[in-house]
Amino acid sequence: MLILGLGFSIIVFYQVAMLRKNKFGKREKLIGFAVTGAVFLYAAMGLFFPDWASPNKPIRFVFEPVQRWLLQIPESPGSSE
Repeated sequence: MLILGLGFSIIVFYQVAMLRKNKFGKREKLIGFAVTGAVFLYAAMGLFFPDWASPNKPIRFVFEPVQRWLLQIPESPGSSE
């Protein structure tokens, strides 16, 4: 967590420097910091709850019903293997 926090603090300092240098508006600053904060939260959740951040569960949630549906369909009469 220390390395994650240190890494994101470096990113935020660089982001602040670039935003000041290029004189962006409030909306752009808000979007930039919101995205950085969301990525930090996702990384922290992945660190503390590795199963939660894994894409396996959402993929299985979507495709498992499709797989069950496909396996229930009988083979066509003319196909042979």
